[in-house]
Amino acid sequence: MAACVWVFSPTGAPTRCPWSCLGYAQGMSMPAIDIDSMSSEARVRLIAELWDSLPEDAPELSDAERGELDRRLADMDADIAAGKPLGSSWSDVWAHIEARRDRK
Repeated sequence: MAACVWVFSPTGAPTRCPWSCLGYAQGMSMPAIDIDSMSSEARVRLIAELWDSLPEDAPELSDAERGELDRRLADMDADIAAGKPLGSSWSDVWAHIEARRDRK
């Protein structure tokens, strides 16, 4: 049996194609998703469906990846304890991007 295919209504709401599970969508390409035209609610539903579609046997993190995540969490905890704001301001982000671009 074919996997279900998601289609998008004119309002951007993702729905299962009622015929895809019967094989009618075989060989069809995935529909283009115009994210910009989707409502925030439709985007959140899509994200949830994508998240739920991930296999439970997804690969585990490597020791290096887990170590990097642990380091970043520790840095964030230290920043919070020191009273630093989380994240960067947009002006800081743009300055960083422009500095990298100027170095090329």
